[in-house]
Amino acid sequence: MRSFEVVTMKEGFAAKELWTKFDKKYRLLAGSADHDGGFEVYLNGHQNIPPSSPQRDQALLIAIEQGQWGSELFEDEKTHLSALQLFLSGKIHWSQKATISDVIETQRVYGLMIPCPILTKEGDFTQDAQCFLHPFLFKGMDKIPLNDQELAKFKALIQALPLSERFFFLYPEQEKDIRGSRPSPHNKIRDEIASGDYPFLRLLNVEDFRNKKHPDKNPNTSKLCYCGVIRLSFGAENALGLVDVGIDAWYALIPRMGARQDIDDVERLALLQARLTISGESRVLGLADDLEDIHDVKVPYPDLLSHDDFHRKAYSAFPPNVRKAIEKIINNTREMFRFYWSADIWLLRDSPFFGVVEEAKSQIASAKSEEERTTRLLDSLLHSLYSSYQTRNCSASLQKALDGSLILFDEKLNPKQIVCYFIVDLAMNPSAWRQFNISDNEDYYQDPYPDLIACAKFLKNNGLFTHNMKANILKFECVTQHIRNDYSPPTTMMGAGFEKLKEIDQHLDEYVSQRNNTLLYLGFSRKKIGRAVQPQDAKPRSKARCKLGKVVGT
Repeated sequence: MRSFEVVTMKEGFAAKELWTKFDKKYRLLAGSADHDGGFEVYLNGHQNIPPSSPQRDQALLIAIEQGQWGSELFEDEKTHLSALQLFLSGKIHWSQKATISDVIETQRVYGLMIPCPILTKEGDFTQDAQCFLHPFLFKGMDKIPLNDQELAKFKALIQALPLSERFFFLYPEQEKDIRGSRPSPHNKIRDEIASGDYPFLRLLNVEDFRNKKHPDKNPNTSKLCYCGVIRLSFGAENALGLVDVGIDAWYALIPRMGARQDIDDVERLALLQARLTISGESRVLGLADDLEDIHDVKVPYPDLLSHDDFHRKAYSAFPPNVRKAIEKIINNTREMFRFYWSADIWLLRDSPFFGVVEEAKSQIASAKSEEERTTRLLDSLLHSLYSSYQTRNCSASLQKALDGSLILFDEKLNPKQIVCYFIVDLAMNPSAWRQFNISDNEDYYQDPYPDLIACAKFLKNNGLFTHNMKANILKFECVTQHIRNDYSPPTTMMGAGFEKLKEIDQHLDEYVSQRNNTLLYLGFSRKKIGRAVQPQDAKPRSKARCKLGKVVGT
């Protein structure tokens, strides 16, 4: 365990400036008394708020100002109304309101918690923080330990928070020796969407700081598995994010009253670097059920919050240029195919790729340039796999075919036209992508993208592509179908095949945007074009091979 130094005056001043910038960025979305519109966004159209008890309001305010999280107030759901009243009157910050609601609701589900200060009165980390927050402080979102400077910045940000926000909370279920065999009841969290590596909700292996008999390197050192829930205050979680990825990359988790928002709401806030979640008092006000739906699974509030936090964490894990590249793919697709939403557009917007990107970051640490690093991160995202909940609107047979397969490709590993547009545009306009540090260098991509990029460059260099992107996409799709069906490179289409491809330019009006496979595939209707452009001398080949033919002659 490294040593910690007390925060300097300079670091404290910088922390206050950063919080001021953070509050200015999110006060309209989260609610604040010091701007026009106040709390209308937070209230989400709900105006009939039951009155709270003035005595309870005052008692809660005192408890919050003094950091008295052990008070029975936080075991009573009526305290939700007092917290809401204090928030709407501008007496507490939105993050304090969110933490209060979170504590009340999580205690309802997981039982009484143990409040743990993060810092001592002297400004050093407490013994509990050094033990239980070790995975947070020493393994950031890149799985790289925070250095001493970053830890000092984190402490300064914590010290600049209201006293009540300088806490984390333990909801213990049991402690056991990690060499034991007793199963943890907490391992029964619902399904794949609730078993991820969340910063709020996770199982931890932590050093038993109470046992100092053995040095750390001794294999007999006693260690405990903390089997329970650890949640940081909203303020502490934001402090960690600001240190880990910075204010330009961090997405705030913003509570709203009422039932869960639709995909347009999620997108609107994502573009403002925020992720929506349902507010804790919504259940008490009758605006949400005891169990809310996540991907057809009913879960209580703590798991719902953890799910939304996972997506916020996924957003924040992407460097800004990767997010801009995804934004360009989404906007290009919408403009070309005239559909605002599809399952694949939502997949890119909802960003369930955190695990893939985290793994990629450790694998590409040796990248020789920022362009290579950014491109490989984008490529890793594009190599995510479909999960069953992402294709649940499709037929049973299509769900079965796609489950576990490469996103943005069909069940036969043909690129969907979303991918076709991306590849063609990358080949046609490489400079437009380089502004996001995205390269057209095939070496930075994994199969099957290198062959597709080389194919697009081949068609461009041989005059098949024009200024009309719709025609280019159709031509590219025809060629990739030829490659997959006959396992031969596009050079075999030169001559008669190329002339057939050029005929597409004269018949573009025949191809209209359509949606296939129940929201999963956006494309243009095709009238046997794939068959029409086969080279006259093409010979049938074995169907046993399934990999894209290598592109030659480029």
